[in-house]
Amino acid sequence: YDFYSGEFVVVVTLDPRRHRYIIVGSDGLWNMVPPQEAVTVCQSHDEAVAPFGMSVARRLGCHALMRWRQRMLRADNTSVIVIALPEPGKPHLPMHRDEVILSLAEGPHCDPAIGSRSITPLIK
Repeated sequence: YDFYSGEFVVVVTLDPRRHRYIIVGSDGLWNMVPPQEAVTVCQSHDEAVAPFGMSVARRLGCHALMRWRQRMLRADNTSVIVIALPEPGKPHLPMHRDEVILSLAEGPHCDPAIGSRSITPLIK
C-alpha cells in the first residue's frame, strides 16, 4: 500500500532465469500453504508432468484444502492461478487440458480437449 498515493501497488521485476512461477491465491491458499511450499508443489508437479491428471493450479488448491481438512477446520474459499514462466531456451512442458500457453511474442497456443474450459477464445 502506497500511503502517499492511497493505492495498492506491487512492482516486481521478473527475471525468467531466476523466477519460475507467479502464484496468485486467495487467503484460503496462503493461510495453509507457505509461499516456498507452494513453489515446491509447482516444481514437483512440473517434474512429474501432472501425475494426477490435473493442472498445477488445481493440485495446489487441493493441497491447501487437504491442509484445512487435516486441521479439522472449515475451509476458507481457496482460489489459485499459477502462471509458469518458461525458462529461456527450454521447450514447453506438456500441458493439462485446463492450461494455456500464452506467448506475448507469438500469441496463444492451446490444445483444447472436449469439455475443457480452455476452448474459450483468448482476447488479445
